[in-house]
Amino acid sequence: MSREAENISFQEWMRGLRANPVRALKNQADLPERFFLYRDVLRDNYSDVYEGIKKNLRKYRPRRMLMQQQMEDGNWPVVVATKKLSPEQIQILQFLRQTEILHRLHDLTATLSQERVKLGIIQLLKNLDEATGAFPGNLPQHAHALLVTALYRLDSNPIAKQAFLYVFHNQRPDGGWIDPAYLPKNADPEKASSCIWTTMLITHAISLSPTMRKRAGAKRAVEFLFSHFLEGNSTTLLQDASAWDLLGYGYTGIGSLHGGTLRFLEILTLMEWPLEKRVWKLLDWLKSVQLADGYWPAVVKNSQSGDPLVTVSVLRVMKYFTSLMGLERDEDE
Repeated sequence: MSREAENISFQEWMRGLRANPVRALKNQADLPERFFLYRDVLRDNYSDVYEGIKKNLRKYRPRRMLMQQQMEDGNWPVVVATKKLSPEQIQILQFLRQTEILHRLHDLTATLSQERVKLGIIQLLKNLDEATGAFPGNLPQHAHALLVTALYRLDSNPIAKQAFLYVFHNQRPDGGWIDPAYLPKNADPEKASSCIWTTMLITHAISLSPTMRKRAGAKRAVEFLFSHFLEGNSTTLLQDASAWDLLGYGYTGIGSLHGGTLRFLEILTLMEWPLEKRVWKLLDWLKSVQLADGYWPAVVKNSQSGDPLVTVSVLRVMKYFTSLMGLERDEDE
């Protein structure tokens, strides 16, 4: 499909919305969200506006401040007292801090070409146990670090590849993943269904990798998520079905598992999933929860203020699926 035809399909979808989100983002969003809007949604990579955004990002204060906090060895300082902790506990805290900051920096448009980011990634990868392929901590924490390596396109790095192979090796027969530490009391690990949100985070990381998403295990993971769509979780992590309404994600703790229905649609986009009945259900729901100002909320029903980063992610997803709508129309004609 030509870019012109793709844009026509996207504009037709936009006309059915309560308000124009592109206009709202252009006028109100911060530099990083406008950068992603022009690059990923409008695909306007050569305009003076886009070049101006890129230039201003070089001195963007939130990103500069995070970079300046980095220590000489490439780590970021842990923000809690560590005096009474064991070396193993300190390592996990440092690893989690590294994962958090690198994820934040990515969403502030940082790239691996920046020396501070490169140093930070080197320190992150040093945490991997090369004998097992596992990062320290629990499985959701491994999944978050895996996602960060994928966001920076490190999936072909030998160390990062080990971390990917670790999760494929531990994939369960139902297509998902589970950390037994989060099972409810007296639950049988062999009989319990996999954890929806650990599986979602791992699958997101896999879907970002052009090589890993081709594996059979990637499709099995997606089918697991389809089979548990809108269900409550089998583990103590985000047990209630309302977790599907958490469209915005965080960078620490349980927040890294948020993303809900939108994260699932992002995975389907990256996997180049076909436009089928199950996908239509997700897209129709997503359209229905747009706010009056044009934005989408980070938390559906509980928030009347929109989230620019969530909104850009929605538009990125819809750009892909409306292009498939256009292809279907071309075939019918």
